[in-house]
Amino acid sequence: MLRAIAAIGAMGAIMVCLPPSSLAAPSEPRGIAAGPDGAMWFTEAGADRIGRIAPDGTLTEFPLPAAASPQAIAAGPDGALWFTEPLASKIGRITTAGAVTEFDVPGGESFPFDIVAGPDGRLWFTERGSDQIGAITTAGVVTEFEIPGSNDVPTGITADAARIFFTEAGSDEVARMSVVGAIEYEIAVPGAGSQPTGIAFSSANGLLYFTQRGSAEIGRLGTGGGVVLDTPLPPPGSMPTNIAAGSDGAVWFTEQGSDQIGRIDVAGTITNRFFTGFEGPYDIASASGAGAPLWFTLPHADRIGRITTAGAITTFPLPGVTGPQGPPGPAGAPGAIRISLVAFQATPRIPRAGKRVLVKFALSDPASVALRVEPLGKPGKGRQVARSSARAGVGTIAWNGRLGGKPAKPGRYKLILTATADTSSASSSLKVKLRPSGK
Repeated sequence: MLRAIAAIGAMGAIMVCLPPSSLAAPSEPRGIAAGPDGAMWFTEAGADRIGRIAPDGTLTEFPLPAAASPQAIAAGPDGALWFTEPLASKIGRITTAGAVTEFDVPGGESFPFDIVAGPDGRLWFTERGSDQIGAITTAGVVTEFEIPGSNDVPTGITADAARIFFTEAGSDEVARMSVVGAIEYEIAVPGAGSQPTGIAFSSANGLLYFTQRGSAEIGRLGTGGGVVLDTPLPPPGSMPTNIAAGSDGAVWFTEQGSDQIGRIDVAGTITNRFFTGFEGPYDIASASGAGAPLWFTLPHADRIGRITTAGAITTFPLPGVTGPQGPPGPAGAPGAIRISLVAFQATPRIPRAGKRVLVKFALSDPASVALRVEPLGKPGKGRQVARSSARAGVGTIAWNGRLGGKPAKPGRYKLILTATADTSSASSSLKVKLRPSGK
């Protein structure tokens, strides 16, 4: 029996991709993007598939290798679609004919999340698990660029004609990166816990627009930096998540908490919010062409939605939607419990060598949790530093900052959590950079 969990910490809801829960719809569509063939392409995290929906709603699905759990998707400069596989730490490529190729991201636990075509002919992606930004050529060559600090949690990513921009949900910042990987700015978003998430570039006015799941606001920022301008979205729990420029010059976004699609104009005014009729709209993207509609995913309803710039909504069910539940059958034998574990935050954000580090995790079932620390790039050279019994839900485990009886030296480390219960176990890890103590 596979159990899923949601991690909720000091930053608010943490978007972790776990194996699809028994409550999730069979396909669980997530990312969506316009393809070069005039159709919209989307990921199906729950079914390990890539879907294609034509303008008239005709659906086609293409299978992926098992446990791919695809997340975000973007059209590449080579006429193919590129997508992230967070749980497998891979980047995938699919042609419009359905041929699939996968490429490993170094490190094995990078958790590639969002993806965008860059101005240099590469695909750029965020790595939530390793606090890095990755770039992959159309030949599959991956390069990674480190983000300063720890626990930045890079999440959404976009690009203009020259640079890359991304959100840092863990550090409440928006950053700009050159195509050679240099961080050109990191600008703080007002208010602790704002959790900037999705981000889009608007060619209508040259601004960046981004969602703030934690503070329920839409932020605006010039590509050159400057001051962040916020527009609130009542009620507080609306949870704006992903965002895209529309064909009408406005910017459109999903609200997972209030089940709406919102529209903000170039002046920063929320002009409309449309109720989808279904729970939790997630990603959104515009089709190509003047006056084109936007399309969005509904993971909980197992549907793809379409909204015109006038606000007319149509939804299309994906194949395999579960029908009405029948009467219960006889009880079967108990299934084996398969634990799910996600390490999702280390505090403080900038840890110091030899000082205490607290690791937050989410756990699906009661288990014994062990913490092992090893210098990055030196597997087998670490030590177990803590063990405790944990309940299901969100928990913490602490490292006192020492290895082998001595204070750990400055440098990058991997914090590896392992949960064990009966015959089942699961592991998850975070990477941190220890700065010199007192600096």
